[in-house]
Amino acid sequence: MTSVMIVDAYKSSLVMTSEVFKDKILGVDLDIATSGEECLEKLEEKSSYDMLVVDFDLPDTDGICLVKLLRQRVSVPILLTAYLNNNIKDAIQDELFAYDDVSKVVSKPINPNKLFDMINALATASFSFLRNLDDLTRHPDVVEELFYLMGRMVSHCPDPLVASPLLQSLFQCAAVGMQLDHRDANKGTLNFLENTISYGLSLREQNKPECQQALEHVMVNEGQNVVNNLALSLMGDLPAYSVDTGHGSIAGILWKLNLLSPSLV
Repeated sequence: MTSVMIVDAYKSSLVMTSEVFKDKILGVDLDIATSGEECLEKLEEKSSYDMLVVDFDLPDTDGICLVKLLRQRVSVPILLTAYLNNNIKDAIQDELFAYDDVSKVVSKPINPNKLFDMINALATASFSFLRNLDDLTRHPDVVEELFYLMGRMVSHCPDPLVASPLLQSLFQCAAVGMQLDHRDANKGTLNFLENTISYGLSLREQNKPECQQALEHVMVNEGQNVVNNLALSLMGDLPAYSVDTGHGSIAGILWKLNLLSPSLV
């Protein structure tokens, strides 16, 4: 389950931001804090957040100071929200972006579509340090959460992701992630693949030519690597944590791949 903490002193902003995440990520686990102090207390109680959304204007501190404190404790993506003026823009640029402390700044009032675009951009940013098997091996928790998050997006809000270039990058990364000897990261990768293939099968009953063509393009270019790794897992040459039971099993993915793209299997 994706876990997000929203830090904002204004009830209207908390409600709007919460609704955006609930709409875009089904089953998201949301925590709320209305001050910097409460945010840090919650972080002490629960350190496994996947993303933090921090407002610039807080009653006991400003967003810049809080983000700097958070960066000493966590490495997850941080979105900073603010009613932007030139002074705030300059301060954020000088104090946060210069040191890569904040992932994105979202201008208030929040537009749900823009926020969703930024969530997708955060996935792309992950590839800046997930470039090869060694990188993925060093960051298995990031791999796990990235692919579970992307798998949920494919299940519940698939079209923007499937029609974007991000999908091919995810398949390329997934082909490497399948090689990880880490149960949760491996399962997250396979979960994403099965969700995407299932969506591809559902497109046969929908009039979405752009998504269908985009997915077909990815399968032609990246599908064979996925199939090869699935076969290697069955032969014992790659990790195989779930062969034929549960969602994201090797047998389940191969069966659906055979229905979607028989020439690959």
